[in-house]
Amino acid sequence: PNFDPAKSAFFMAQGSGPCRFGQYYKLHRIILDDLGLSEVPIYAPNQGPSLFDDLGTIGLRFLISAWDGMCVVDGLEARVRMIRPYEKKAGETDKVYDNALDTICNMIEHGKPVLPFLKRVRKKLDAVKIDRNNSKPKIGIAGEIYVRSQKFSNNYLIEKLEELGCEVSMPSIGEWIFYTNFTRVMNCRWFNQYRRLIFTKLFDRYMKWRQNKIYKVLGVNSEADIITLLNLAEKYVHPSFEGETILTIGKTIECIHDNFSGVVNVMPFTCMP
Repeated sequence: PNFDPAKSAFFMAQGSGPCRFGQYYKLHRIILDDLGLSEVPIYAPNQGPSLFDDLGTIGLRFLISAWDGMCVVDGLEARVRMIRPYEKKAGETDKVYDNALDTICNMIEHGKPVLPFLKRVRKKLDAVKIDRNNSKPKIGIAGEIYVRSQKFSNNYLIEKLEELGCEVSMPSIGEWIFYTNFTRVMNCRWFNQYRRLIFTKLFDRYMKWRQNKIYKVLGVNSEADIITLLNLAEKYVHPSFEGETILTIGKTIECIHDNFSGVVNVMPFTCMP
């Protein structure tokens, strides 16, 4: 009801090659045009070597705020998945999450610091009454980033696994960002694009530092580095074979090492991996 086309734009990154990721923003454009919203722009930077150049047109502040928002939601969802299967009163954890998310979106939009608020959210989540007398099998989710992360697209997989008595662990959306940073550095080396290479490596360090800081406030463990996942998967897929296949294999092996009870591989119908 508060949507104002004159003050709105959609963000949908894109990729190169045969992956359908490069087609999403084009379909979005068709849908918006069909709705009579042809004046609403879609901002679609390419995730390749030019990503930070493309994003640079809207400033470093946007990059930092967007990354904060992504890390906060990733961390909150991870914390919720740790608590919700054990809550005594069904829905209490989600209530804390939903209320926090509304406030966080407003804070990110207006450039306000989020860490003090996250500390209060952590206390509310820790106050949720839980029962850990009965251990639950831990299930990992791997696969294509969009489908595994979007509830409607995966038919509410996490909720259904929890209803079956499982605790679910899933990689963050940030994992894919770190992976694209890794591939961007490789591509910049191949094409002697050293300015882009240096900026990507420096900003990648900042991103990891910031993610760890936010996760620590929320009581969430840091994720394995991309290099760790690639090394785990290298026996089966060479790192030059880029995409989510190698991450999925690496994450599955990591789950095996961590004694998970099972792994669900989620991907779109006919997706290349």
